[in-house]
Amino acid sequence: MSARHSVLLALALLVVHLRVSHAVKCYRCTSKPDGPDDDPEDWPRYHPDCMQGSKDLPTCETSGPCRTYMLTDPNRRSLRRSCFPSELQVSLGCRREKVEQYHETTWECYCNSDLCNNLDDASLKAKAATSSVPYLIAIAVVGAKLIAFF
Repeated sequence: MSARHSVLLALALLVVHLRVSHAVKCYRCTSKPDGPDDDPEDWPRYHPDCMQGSKDLPTCETSGPCRTYMLTDPNRRSLRRSCFPSELQVSLGCRREKVEQYHETTWECYCNSDLCNNLDDASLKAKAATSSVPYLIAIAVVGAKLIAFF
């Protein structure tokens, strides 16, 4: 078997391996927004420990990843922990996005081990600030090696 065929076979096996799914247990909650525009009628649906993280949070199961999502703007912040649908494709890891038009910043992390979405807001921000750089470097290195190979 040629080296090219070996690489293609290895890549195919890796893709098949990555697509095999198993149920992952995730925390599921929404924090009460801490801004001036929150409606007291909505408060019962919020979990008081969601923002800080706790072992007592409700859970869900998914064949997709767990998600932690935080939205901040100058007046409020809120956090949601959830099971992410397996039908939607996302990359594991954390990222930060700033939406200048609305003066909002979002932080989100996707992970695939049991109860991995228990980051508090400070940890989420720190992880999102550092985790995307190594991921992008790894993609660039692998891509360059594959291009050079073919």
